[in-house]
Amino acid sequence: MQAQTNPFLKDFQEFRQGIKSDYQKFLDEANRGYVALLRGEWIERKVTKPVEQPLEDKVKPIKIKPEEVIPVKEEPAQDVPVKKEPVEVKVTPVELPEVIPQPTPVVPISEIDDKKTDKIDFNFYGTSMSVRLGKQEHYKVTSCEKDGIADAWEAMVKEDYSNTLVDCLSLREKYKLNDWAYLQMLDSLTTTCFGGKSNESVMLMSYFYQQSGYDMRIGNEDGKLHMLFATYHVIYDEPYYTFDNKNYFIYGKKDDRSYLQVCNAGFPHEKRLSLVLTEPVQLAYQPTTARRVTAEKYREMDVEYSVNKNIIDFYNSYPSSRVGDNKMTRWGMLAKTPLFNNTGEQLTASLKEKIDGMSQRNAVERLLNWVQTGFEYEFDETIWGKDRAFFPEETLFYPYDDCEDRSILLSRLITDLLGLECLLVYYPGHLAMAVHFDEDIKGDYIDFKGKRYIVCDPTYIGASIGMTMPDMDNSTAEVVVIKK
Repeated sequence: MQAQTNPFLKDFQEFRQGIKSDYQKFLDEANRGYVALLRGEWIERKVTKPVEQPLEDKVKPIKIKPEEVIPVKEEPAQDVPVKKEPVEVKVTPVELPEVIPQPTPVVPISEIDDKKTDKIDFNFYGTSMSVRLGKQEHYKVTSCEKDGIADAWEAMVKEDYSNTLVDCLSLREKYKLNDWAYLQMLDSLTTTCFGGKSNESVMLMSYFYQQSGYDMRIGNEDGKLHMLFATYHVIYDEPYYTFDNKNYFIYGKKDDRSYLQVCNAGFPHEKRLSLVLTEPVQLAYQPTTARRVTAEKYREMDVEYSVNKNIIDFYNSYPSSRVGDNKMTRWGMLAKTPLFNNTGEQLTASLKEKIDGMSQRNAVERLLNWVQTGFEYEFDETIWGKDRAFFPEETLFYPYDDCEDRSILLSRLITDLLGLECLLVYYPGHLAMAVHFDEDIKGDYIDFKGKRYIVCDPTYIGASIGMTMPDMDNSTAEVVVIKK
């Protein structure tokens, strides 16, 4: 009625409808063009051997001798003796990638007025999800020749999965799914839809992924279809294919097949996947058995906590990667990943109670000793058979950890509890960290951009802040900045 009596409102609605119509025309043309490309040339490509994860000459943890430990006092501040002259770091710091907005559909996806209420329920790492999608098979891949694949894609376009896509993107927002989590969620959905992994499920996952704005390609391995995804990262130990100076990794492929028939057909405005986690994925909470961790030197630092088993399972699937050529970006990305809500609130509340009212120095001393002595050290190769760096939550969960895991966890705790800026400090074969205090504290430090970062080594067992592990040279260290 308003539109009938208000000519301006009527004009505006017609204008909006015109824009929507133009968007839909563009999307229809893009999909028709993509189908035509699928009917075009498919090229046999040879796989590029994976980039192997660097092997480090592991430095064993050192337990400081009791006579070397200097007690911490509040007033006056007790200085830790400096073993060598502090020097300014000359190396270029590792730059972590900027946060990239998640891809979006090439045009806004609009819900369609559909009276059908068919839904499919599926499970994603212990989290119940549902989208509007019939359980019946909507199409068949009758042939893995290029025309058969193009026919299947054309059938998906005609089926109009707009409501399903709207629901998928809503789930991405609701559960804070980063790009890797979103791709895995689409896999869970389409595998459930077709009752298992099949060419049809791979095609539907690829379709949803592409229509959501992501960069992907389709590959054929002797009648078995694969989806290849482009990423900004170098994923360790995974073979890949290169098109147009972009590396594509095969999702879910475990063998080392050398060749693949691939259609290098792109979609407008496609964007690569990012492996950066800026906030915890909001999976359903399944608490693990409670674990108690106590500091050897400060017995009052006795904390019991649980973590979310669903998050641990999700992290267990996470690709190990770096950005660019510097391996320190891997550790930096892990250290910047926040703790899951329940874990973070539970753990930080308990620890904060223990250090409440203390100076920054005394608080960090206690957190340092808690990580040094409350967890058991073991080399990754002994436990996992290869190097594996943990997200902070994984160090809290698994029974063993090493220097990189401890440094990542400690930097996360200090950042969350005290709001202090930290550095991860890399020496050949060893990772420690350093803290920029607001207080005047002496000890071994790294001078970086005019700020003094006091060395804190969670693998130098029993050492106070400001004490560098023997044989570690701060003048040759590399650093990556960890900010809240």
